[in-house]
Amino acid sequence: MKIGIITGEYPPMHGGVGDFTRLLALGLRDLGHAVHILTDARGTQTDDSLNVSPIIEKWDRASLNTAAAWARENALDIINLQFETAAYAMSPWIHFLPRTLRPLPTVTTFHDLRVPYLFPKAGPLRRWSVTALAKASAGCIATNAEDIADLKACGVHDVTEIPIGSNIPVHEVTDAERAAFRDSLNIPQNAFLVGYFGLFNKNKGVFELIEDMSLFSFDAGFDAYLVFIGSGEEVQKHLDGTSIAPRTRWTGYLETTQVSRALKACDIIALPFQDGASFRRGSLLAALAHGCAIITTPPTVPLPELDHAVRYVDYVAGGQDPLADAIYNLWENPQPRLELSRNAKALAAHFTWPEIAARTAAYLAAQSGTSAK
Repeated sequence: MKIGIITGEYPPMHGGVGDFTRLLALGLRDLGHAVHILTDARGTQTDDSLNVSPIIEKWDRASLNTAAAWARENALDIINLQFETAAYAMSPWIHFLPRTLRPLPTVTTFHDLRVPYLFPKAGPLRRWSVTALAKASAGCIATNAEDIADLKACGVHDVTEIPIGSNIPVHEVTDAERAAFRDSLNIPQNAFLVGYFGLFNKNKGVFELIEDMSLFSFDAGFDAYLVFIGSGEEVQKHLDGTSIAPRTRWTGYLETTQVSRALKACDIIALPFQDGASFRRGSLLAALAHGCAIITTPPTVPLPELDHAVRYVDYVAGGQDPLADAIYNLWENPQPRLELSRNAKALAAHFTWPEIAARTAAYLAAQSGTSAK
């Protein structure tokens, strides 16, 4: 197939959708498909032998005509639109893409169902715009069970679930590299290291993690540290005056190989999402792929696959004793940590990029009437 992928972000732009698009495109290419990518003018990474067209300056009405001309020029069989409202700067125009490209079929991959900004007090019209995009598409892909349920509740029935994968490739890390990582952040080698990985916003439970880590009385017996893998300076004001403040580190922005090393240097990873664990969370998938012992919050829909791969704690705003208790318990009992690590790695085998690419190719072929091979 000649597959066109349209995305609002692409490396070197920072963002999960851009990383997802690149890794999916590489997987589709390896299956023998010709892949063309239309993206933002800042998405200039072209070192993967992929056909990237970073020519969109703004996602406005004119960008739809640009997309149509690009699709004709490359004689595409189908379009896979990677949809996340924020990736298109909250522009409503992307919702009209499937209609603009007809009769070329568009399959929309929903990375989330957040609605765009239209105008003040747009109300139900904002939700309608997302539903209209789904219904105008030849088919829809959702990355998690929650969004599948929401789309079906809106009357969208031609939808399939294909998960995202980790955008952090797993690298083997030696004991010396693990030690070097800790030394670089002035963390004692034998300290119990709690890691947080992912973007920082209010629904990720970051501030609750800080408050719970501050419940501990640190001494030689419980020598614990907290590390934010990524840019964590924005949480500094929440650390001021807390007992965990002098034991908190942040790595700053890291390349993927360094992120892999950081994840493996931690004893546990804490991801206390306010809205529960979900396979839409790239940070969770990265931690699973790295065989981390993970503490997280229960999902809002049944995800039995996670039951033995993570340790659940209930989310409680303002500092949650269950999280502190779970952290201390896993420090005190290394065997459950090893079991969580082993189960996490086994579960991650179901979220590999070759598998994701193969399932995506099969669904795109079914919607375009062409061969998946």
